[in-house]
Formats: sequence, structure tokens, C-alpha cells
Amino acid sequence: MMTTLLLFFHLFFLHPLHLSVSEIFHNPESQSLEITQRIFTDDLEDALRHFSKQKIDVLNPKDPEAFSRVLQQYLAQNFKLQLNGKPIEPTYIGYEIESDALWVYWEVPKVKKLKEIGVQNTIFFEMFDDQTNLINVDKDGNIRSLKLTEGEEKGQLRY
Repeated sequence: MMTTLLLFFHLFFLHPLHLSVSEIFHNPESQSLEITQRIFTDDLEDALRHFSKQKIDVLNPKDPEAFSRVLQQYLAQNFKLQLNGKPIEPTYIGYEIESDALWVYWEVPKVKKLKEIGVQNTIFFEMFDDQTNLINVDKDGNIRSLKLTEGEEKGQLRY
């Protein structure tokens, strides 16, 4: 019984959480999609080192511009969007660090109507087989979500 409790405790409380959250907001006033991604810095550091084959310090980058370029390249390769059936490339705005997370900002201009959005998110799949990437899409105050995991890295929402 004690062994079972210890195993339960280890599996559910000590196992690290591998999660990213992306928020996509359709702004009808500016006719754009505003995208925010929240990514844990320790996981990101491991993934960027693997991706770039360079030593990277997310919290204190030696060259913030070079770090920003590697970050943008990694995310662009692993986070892809389709809008109303057509592939789109969001414009990278920048990032900021808050505690143990990095917030990354993107924008897609000239989005008058959002009828359908497709998302492929493979962030950290090369690092963790239990990675979960949540996508929340806010259109007119109606929030709908996708849960993307390895093997199910694509999802689509229709309005």
C-alpha cells in the first residue's frame, strides 16, 4: 500500500509538467489576429539548444537580438497557422520574460473575418513525449480551445 502511494505521489506530483499555452485573439477593430504564447523558460532553453546547437541562456542572453532570431526561427518552424483554408505567417513582434515563463507576441494583419483557423503546434515535441500545447481562440468573446499532443499536433476550429 505504501509503495503504491509513493508511486502515485511521484507520478502525479513530482513529474514535470510539459505545457505551452497560445492565445489567439481576433481583434475586429484592428482587423488582426493577436497571438500570445506562454512557454516555460527551462523547457525553451533545452529546445533552443537542441535546435540551434548553441549554448543558450534564455533568462540572460549574451546577445538578445541573436536570441530573438533563434527563438523566432524555432517557433516559426513549430507553430503554423492556416486562416480560412490558406497558410499564413504571423509577424513576430517580440518577447518578454515573466518569472519562469517567456511570453512571445505575434500578429497577423488584415484579418477581416475569421471563419476557420487551423493550428499545427509541435513546440517541444522533439524533447518531451508528454508535451501538451493548448490553443485558445477568442472570436467575438467566444473562446474555443484545442489541445494538441504528439500524434495529434494539428487542430481546426470553424466559426
